[in-house]
Amino acid sequence: MTVEFPPHSFASTSCVKYLGVQFDPRQRFLEHAKLAAKRAMEAGRCLAQILPNLRGAKQRTRRVLSTVVTSRLLYGAPIWAEKMSVKAMATMESAYRRTMLRVACCYSTTSYDAAAVVSSMPPLKLLAEERRSIFLGTNKEVKK
Repeated sequence: MTVEFPPHSFASTSCVKYLGVQFDPRQRFLEHAKLAAKRAMEAGRCLAQILPNLRGAKQRTRRVLSTVVTSRLLYGAPIWAEKMSVKAMATMESAYRRTMLRVACCYSTTSYDAAAVVSSMPPLKLLAEERRSIFLGTNKEVKK
């Protein structure tokens, strides 16, 4: 549906963007996941150009550079961490998996879990839940 107020016209959409997070009516965050994964894959492609799998940077340097992709994926995590649908999380995990493969210099056939172990990067769902608990103040760290 298009609403027209001359000289402007506005098209209705199924979701609303507020502070960079896409909200849909059922709060499944599928549109947000698609956009975040797209942005993260663009950043990952740029990093792939400067980090070839052979004779490139060491794993520690690759992990530091991969935080760009992780930050783009986890933007707004306190909001969507526990409400995101399985399909939306799978979309984001596919972009995160490519980053893990780049960090560990693995083959593209490596599974998500194996890539997480080899690259020493925690799963995306765990990182999102951690950011949510920090935001809510329920993070229980042991202080020495």
